[in-house]
Amino acid sequence: SRSAMDIEGLGPEWVAQFVDQGFVKSLPDLYSLTKADLITLERMGEKLAQNLLDAIATSKTPTLPRFLNGLGIRQVGEATANALADHFHDVSKLMAASLEELQSVADVGPIVAQCIHDYFRRKVNRDAVERLLKSVTIRKPEVKSQLFAGQVVCFTGAIESMTRDDAKRIVVENGGK
Repeated sequence: SRSAMDIEGLGPEWVAQFVDQGFVKSLPDLYSLTKADLITLERMGEKLAQNLLDAIATSKTPTLPRFLNGLGIRQVGEATANALADHFHDVSKLMAASLEELQSVADVGPIVAQCIHDYFRRKVNRDAVERLLKSVTIRKPEVKSQLFAGQVVCFTGAIESMTRDDAKRIVVENGGK
């Protein structure tokens, strides 16, 4: 999704074809796709294949919240991913967290903590995360100033000059939530 890895042009139809053709069995396989693989797909030409590969390459440097959101952990959306990133600062620490540590995170209750804990206790998920970390580099979010430090900004109504995602990004880049 746009709030996760944000791979431009990668929709459910393409993902379904990748899975049907055996190119993708789990999320890390996306980063192993080749142009030769893609051009064998229905309605996929060389230019579209290259554009998709470029978009996948662009997604290789997510912030920690985007990475966590992109894992598809039940009950973990954008806000929870941000809270987890603020608390743990590192995927390895999150993966090793106890149920109690997870429940100590702001906005994480017992049900969400259990979902996260269960996700990282499954070997298939831990292996997928480790494979992903070989393909992606998690970057620190850029903080330009502390203009909104310690503040929570809530957008209501229409924003004519930018998208909500752009407005959110500006607040975060300036120290706010």
